[in-house]
Amino acid sequence: MQKLGLDCPTSWLRYVQPYADYDYVLVEKCLRDEAYLNFFKNSPREKLLNNRLMGEDIPRTLAEIKYVWDILGGIVIAPDWGNDHIRTLGAYSRCCEEFGEKNVIGVVQGIGEDEILDCLVIYGSKIAVGFDVGSQHEDSETDKIFRRIKVVEKLRLRKVHLLGMTNPGELLFYANLDYVESINTGLPVLLGFKGMHLIGHKRVKDVSSYNYMDMDNPPYDKGVHNLIDSNIGDLRMLL
Repeated sequence: MQKLGLDCPTSWLRYVQPYADYDYVLVEKCLRDEAYLNFFKNSPREKLLNNRLMGEDIPRTLAEIKYVWDILGGIVIAPDWGNDHIRTLGAYSRCCEEFGEKNVIGVVQGIGEDEILDCLVIYGSKIAVGFDVGSQHEDSETDKIFRRIKVVEKLRLRKVHLLGMTNPGELLFYANLDYVESINTGLPVLLGFKGMHLIGHKRVKDVSSYNYMDMDNPPYDKGVHNLIDSNIGDLRMLL
């Protein structure tokens, strides 16, 4: 079973994080939300630091990542840019110099096999694969799913982390791949806030849905909690 990292609003961290296997931490949220930062500062679990601005494809700066890493430690997902493997590889190298290679995970970027191979030559033993690898923003969800599956199938000699998902059915393709070690997602939580079940969900995440995840203090709601519990249980079954 893949290890699961979960994203949720700050006020729900104490309810949601016990379901996760490790701490999945947003650098940009640490920079603007002291309560969020302090929650993870006081957590003893291993941490994975994601550098993306929520809802955007814009990575945080190395200085911003370093500020959070100095407080929390953990493993850093190096900045990446869609289909720009040269810029992505440069950021990976700078992160390795700053944090040490053992504390950095590179993100596979590129369109053709040659560009993916360039990443594998440089990256360490574990690599991250985004949902949109090899795709354009306007491509269909189905095309993005199968492109990522094709990339992951080529990575059997590495340990793989999946950066998010939009369709739970995609996970069935990785169920028997023991080298796919972990995934981060906020989908079962997000759907809980929207009153929706994970099983049967096929719709791509729309940009407005990030507003649910970025609310700092939504009040506790037992019904929402029960639905999140059910959604995470279903996700565990798929994993």
